[in-house]
Amino acid sequence: LENPDSILLSDATEEFLEDQKGRVSQHYIDLKRRVLSDLKVFTGNVPIQSITKRVAGNYVRKEVLGNGRSAKTNRDRIVAIGTMFKYFELSGQIENNPFNGMSVLIKADKASPKKRAYTVEELPVLINGLSEQKRFQFFMPFVEIALYSGMRAEEVCQLGVDQCKNGMFEVKKGKTVNASRKIPIHSHLKPLVDQLVKDSKDGFLIQSLKVDKKGKRSTYVLKRFGAYKTKLGFDVTTDFHSLRRTFATALENAEVPPNVAAQLM
Repeated sequence: LENPDSILLSDATEEFLEDQKGRVSQHYIDLKRRVLSDLKVFTGNVPIQSITKRVAGNYVRKEVLGNGRSAKTNRDRIVAIGTMFKYFELSGQIENNPFNGMSVLIKADKASPKKRAYTVEELPVLINGLSEQKRFQFFMPFVEIALYSGMRAEEVCQLGVDQCKNGMFEVKKGKTVNASRKIPIHSHLKPLVDQLVKDSKDGFLIQSLKVDKKGKRSTYVLKRFGAYKTKLGFDVTTDFHSLRRTFATALENAEVPPNVAAQLM
């Protein structure tokens, strides 16, 4: 006979996600829904009480390991599933969380090649390629602003026209709590910035960018930039962030005091 206290995986998922509303971001709720849906495909819509340590281990080995995702992504998936089982463990509806400790099965990624700044010789190749290849010309503002300001990609993409005045870029928020800062607009950038401000129809310095599910405006730009620099022959040691590294190197070579450089970056 079926245990009257059993709860199907689909019902458990909905109860758990309803509980998560207001506790975590919608993005994380969507992630949990996706991974729990994947688990249901693997196990079937069975009572969660029937998902044992053995079942959980088989799922991790067969569906998570070797899927091409990064170690961090795989760990996040296991943790997302585990939080649901922890929820029902704490509520007394299951004895143990079968996914507890499963993340130890995830091997660390092989060390990636160290990222670096662009060299003086490489910069003309990168920049001239933008003007020579029509379909990549829209990158020019991103590349030049990042190179001459040291801003991160998302900081460039989030700049509003009201943040570009009195000869300064004003970064209001960024990757870290200390990201808010003012950066002098380099003389090389002034004509470009003036034109972008004049042309903007949506309030952003660089207008009409596609926004991803997390609200980021740089995601699709970075993907296309990666394809562009690879087409030019650059390897994995360089990326868009290498422009920020190049800016930092230029400050160091100019013997800008570290405290001043820190304020700019």
